[in-house]
Amino acid sequence: MAAPSIDVQKQRYAQELAAYTLRQWTAARQSLEQKDAAPAAQPPARSRSPSRIRNVISSLAHLRL
Repeated sequence: MAAPSIDVQKQRYAQELAAYTLRQWTAARQSLEQKDAAPAAQPPARSRSPSRIRNVISSLAHLRL
């Protein structure tokens, strides 16, 4: 039995990758839709005032990015 040609292997890989990617996107979309449909049980978002942002930046100033 002859080994599959490189082109056949590439085609099979592309199809498997496409199927995997579609499954991942579908799962992510369904997860987001479920979160959107669920009632918000989280506390309100933290303040994003300029002073809060400055405090966060100041506390992170020592980090090298």
